Amino acid sequence: MSGFTSTTLIGLVVGAIGQIDPDLCRGILRPDPMQAGVVSDRDKLTLLTAFTDRHGASAVLRIGQYLDLDEESPVIAVLVRSVEPTVLAEKWMRLERYYHSIHRTRIDNGTPRQWQCRRESKADPASAAENLLIAGILFGLLARIGAKDCRLSLGSVELVPNEIAETKLDCDAQHFSIRWSNDPAALSEDRSDAGTVNDRLADLLAGDIGLGWKLGEAARAMALSDRSLQRRLGEAGRSFSSVLRRARMRRATHLLTETATPLAEIGYCCGYADQAHFQRDFRRVSSVTPRSFRDVARQSAAIVQ
Repeated sequence: MSGFTSTTLIGLVVGAIGQIDPDLCRGILRPDPMQAGVVSDRDKLTLLTAFTDRHGASAVLRIGQYLDLDEESPVIAVLVRSVEPTVLAEKWMRLERYYHSIHRTRIDNGTPRQWQCRRESKADPASAAENLLIAGILFGLLARIGAKDCRLSLGSVELVPNEIAETKLDCDAQHFSIRWSNDPAALSEDRSDAGTVNDRLADLLAGDIGLGWKLGEAARAMALSDRSLQRRLGEAGRSFSSVLRRARMRRATHLLTETATPLAEIGYCCGYADQAHFQRDFRRVSSVTPRSFRDVARQSAAIVQ
């Protein structure tokens, strides 16, 4: 069953395979994530199949080592901003839900410094190449956020990054696990009382607005109890939801006016669970849809020029 996938993911596949085997990608253009957020996954499947037939299953895992090719992508930026693997896991699963992916990854991170991953499907199972692609990308993302000595286990085979190319695989990667040796250092946070709680919270949220923030998470990051944070915000005439909405709108406005990021990606990058929620929130604040807001901003810029 054919579906849709993130343009960023397709771009990464085409870019990485183009680096590994230029002939295989000759005549294939990398899709521009600034033109559309999602595209048909048919081309991805065709290219992955050809690549696997020519280079073997382990080569597909190597695609996750080429994340730097898309480091300017807002989606990749959101993922690598994760302060710890638990946050990264939640962001990845939310990304798949956001795009209504037919094939999704269930990540169990209940064991310290280890993920147990299972690929699930709403229709026909994903191909072995698709599963290996996701395993390789998650493997690469963990390293990018600072996890050390990452090891990927597929069946009885355990891999480290520099051994991937030489390893022969014969598995569908529906189940895989990744472990690492350290807890990546969290971004430093100012836990002092300098500034108002409202300002400190706004700065915290803006530091990783792509995270689906909850009150408890923010309170812990600010060394406060949930009730203390609520009380102190209330004293300033604010609420957690209002500060979060303001931070999301500030980021959304920037992406709408200063970049060509597709509307389909902006909601995810601002921490929303789905596009409909983003549309409702934006219209509630601005009285117009995100598309209308962008159109008006572009028309105004053209007049000024």
